[in-house]
This record gives sequence, structure tokens and C-alpha cells, in this order.
Amino acid sequence: MDEVDTTTVFGTPLEVGFRLLFLLSASDRRALDQQRLTYFDYIVVHSKDLGGAESIHPATPRQKSELLVKRTIVNDGLNLLISRDLIERRFAASGIVYRVTKPGRLVCSSFESHYSDLIRDRSDWTIKEFGNLSDNQLKLRITEHLGDWSDEWVAETIPGVVEDGVS
Repeated sequence: MDEVDTTTVFGTPLEVGFRLLFLLSASDRRALDQQRLTYFDYIVVHSKDLGGAESIHPATPRQKSELLVKRTIVNDGLNLLISRDLIERRFAASGIVYRVTKPGRLVCSSFESHYSDLIRDRSDWTIKEFGNLSDNQLKLRITEHLGDWSDEWVAETIPGVVEDGVS
């Protein structure tokens, strides 16, 4: 069997879009905004950090700061899904929100693999556990479980700064 070049799939809008499609399908026709989807995508991947089942992806040294840079790739994933008519963008009183389309539900239900089963399970759990929280409550829950991730952000983005704050 040929090896798969994972650099062309993992960490891309395609992979994130795949998870967003499952999240929006699990949201029971409720539209979600980009910030909530960014939080939810993090939760799906790192569910154990927030009291759920084993995380789908392994822990990484700078995992907490992932939330700070995830927004751009979530936007790209949403645009990919929109371009394929799998989700729709709507303008609501609260801002721009996204909702799965009928073709999106069909595509989502067509996936049959161990990975898609994990994504489906974590998406269902994420929506059940966090879907009814207000934006402030959601942010608080994430902060409670992850703590302050600014130390990782500083160490990652400022040259010469190491994790313990000493260069």
C-alpha cells in the first residue's frame, strides 16, 4: 500500500471543514457563528481536555495556543464547505452564522470510517455538552479547563522567549 502524504490533508481547510460539517450536522439545524465553531472544533479534537472521551489527536507542546491561530483555518474550511454547497452562510441579528444544507447532511451521513465515527461521536458530545451555553459561558468553560494559554502564545510568537519566560 502506498504511503499517504499527510501534509496535504492534516491541518488544512479540508480536514477542518470535514469536522465543521460534522459539527453543523450535529447542531440539529441550529446555525453557529465562526467563533463558536472555532471553539467547538478545538473541543472535538481535544475532547479529553474538557472532560470528554479520549482526544482524537495527541497532545502537543503548544496545544493551548492552537485556539489563537485556529480562526483563519476555520474560516478557510467554512469557505470550502460553502463553495461545495455543503453549508450556507446566513446573516442574523447576532452576525454571520453557518448552517448545514441538505446535501451537507447527506455527505456527512455517507462517511463510514473509524475516523468519521470518532468525529461524529465527539461532535455530538460537543453540541450536547456545550451547545446551549452562552458565548461567555463557553469561553469560561474553555478557560477553566485549559487555563491561561497566553504563556504558550508568547513563547511561540516572540523570538528568544522560552516556555519558563527566561530567554
